[in-house]
Amino acid sequence: MTNLNHKHVAMSMMMLMGAGTALAQHQPLKYPETKKVDTVDNYHGTQIADPYRWLEDDHAEDTKAWVDAQNAVTQDYLASIPFRGQIKQRLEALWNYPASAPLPRR
Repeated sequence: MTNLNHKHVAMSMMMLMGAGTALAQHQPLKYPETKKVDTVDNYHGTQIADPYRWLEDDHAEDTKAWVDAQNAVTQDYLASIPFRGQIKQRLEALWNYPASAPLPRR
C-alpha cells in the first residue's frame, strides 16, 4: 500500500469515527407512524400476515404521503450533520479524477 493509500484509509477512518461520535449524541429520531392493515395470505395452508401490503402500491396517495414523511425525517437528519459538506467535498475530490482508457492494441 502506498503512502497516498495510507492517507486515504486514515482520512476515511477519522471521518467514520467522527461520524459515529456525532451521530451518537443526536436525539432519537421521531419517525412517522406507519399504519398496519389486516392482510393475510394463505400459502399452501400457512397463514402469512402482510400488514404493510398497502405500501406496495407506490401510486396510492397514502403511500406517497408516507414516503414524503419518511424523506422529511431523513433530510432533516442529514442536514443536521455539521461536517456533511466536508465529507461531500472529500468524496468529490477522490471521485473526480481525470479518467483515461487503455490504448487499443495494434
